[in-house]
Amino acid sequence: MDSSFNASEGFPIIGKIIKGVAGSYDVLCDGVLYVCSARGIFRKEGVTPLPGDNVEFAIDEKQERIGSIMRILERESSLSRPPVANVQQLLIVLTLSSPPPDFILVDKMLISAMINKLALIICVNKCDMASHEEFQEEIRGYERAGYRVVRTTIEDRSGYEALLPELCDRITIFAGQSGVGKSTILNAIIDRDHMEVGSMSQRIKRGKHTTRHVELVALKCGGYIIDSPGFSTFDFGIEDYRTLDRFYPEFSQYAGGCRFNECSHIHEPDCQVRIALGNGELHRGRYDRYAELYGQYKEAYDKKYSR
Repeated sequence: MDSSFNASEGFPIIGKIIKGVAGSYDVLCDGVLYVCSARGIFRKEGVTPLPGDNVEFAIDEKQERIGSIMRILERESSLSRPPVANVQQLLIVLTLSSPPPDFILVDKMLISAMINKLALIICVNKCDMASHEEFQEEIRGYERAGYRVVRTTIEDRSGYEALLPELCDRITIFAGQSGVGKSTILNAIIDRDHMEVGSMSQRIKRGKHTTRHVELVALKCGGYIIDSPGFSTFDFGIEDYRTLDRFYPEFSQYAGGCRFNECSHIHEPDCQVRIALGNGELHRGRYDRYAELYGQYKEAYDKKYSR
């Protein structure tokens, strides 16, 4: 990247991009928010700064809190949908009442998080509302598979005290269907009206928070929550349907025990996964969704590579 500086710019300092809109980036450094542009070298190299990026930037000494991004530091990870860098964790929010849960979507998001090596939490919100026992049983299936499940309620905010420590010192994406209460949880964890970042934004005449763009929201305990619309469209494709079983951790204990080395666990004889399912060792709902997704991914794979 370009390491030259204008005479009007100070020495580079390191900050984090918390928001980017139309080529303008909000960069947070030591509690102070700067509005930065990106140097043309990024366009030439086909690189776009992303929310979550740690960057070196130089402050324009002639304008208050205005700067220029000089270099993007090495990324630990990046996602294309939503476009964000250095994410460490995915928090999947769902309800067992309104809206009804889409467990296929949940499984897809779990798969995507595992592909991208993200830590995982499932948050069951609105637990104060009535729900069907079959939905409760599906949640127990995730717990049996080893996933961390936190239950929260809107009415008395119970469960939030267990959730907050899971978010500290990490960059976490909130994902889930519309109406599950992601914004309610976010606002319960963070009092936006007293956030230092928010007050800085107002002082430099930037608009109030909007969910039209990806934004990192700072936590007082040291982490960030990524707030953005459309996280139900979180990237969750896999390259090869034959690897799908790797993303169902409860299957791993039976690896290598099937008669066929590349057993699909769908129809082959002497399949240890299906035997375990018949013995009640595996959760039926989780297996049925595996079989459904296997069919979907296989069909997509065959269409892509058929002649």
